[in-house]
Amino acid sequence: MKTRISPSDAASFPRPIPHAAVNEEIVALRRDLDGNDLYAGVPFLDYRCPADFSGGNAILYGHNLRNGSMFGTLERFKDRAFFDEHRFFYVFLENRTIRAEILACVVSPAEEAAALYVTEPAADYLSALTSLSRCSLDLSGLPQRTRFITLSTCDYETDDGRVILIGRILSRPRSGASTAPAS
Repeated sequence: MKTRISPSDAASFPRPIPHAAVNEEIVALRRDLDGNDLYAGVPFLDYRCPADFSGGNAILYGHNLRNGSMFGTLERFKDRAFFDEHRFFYVFLENRTIRAEILACVVSPAEEAAALYVTEPAADYLSALTSLSRCSLDLSGLPQRTRFITLSTCDYETDDGRVILIGRILSRPRSGASTAPAS
């Protein structure tokens, strides 16, 4: 699967994103696409999520690199002014582009953040998201069948912490439409 997130506001990495066979974060995050040791690793899609992002919540994990690459830019969304100014990100699949509106930035211990790592969010998902969010939009008017994309990385403020950016899928152009940006 060749998937990329836009290099603009949310995350920056031009590499394909593999679909994990299992979520062995430590191992998967420290390997390249061929399975070779690579300290920076590659971001990956949670094994429970459909590779075409058709489920209720597509969960992507990646490193928070101090140089700002990969998911290092997620740290910037902790600041309310930055959050308010940067409202969208894009996921470029091989045959379509998904546009997502950024709904919330969560900073939380990993144990508490686990409530957001669900592939089919239930009624209590939005209340968990609201209670854990550092910055968020008003989530009360979201349609019941909203589909989400979750970007998750480590947080340097908290022991075993996570920075999580939650977006809602706004568009999913039909298959076969080439919407990838020019290189």
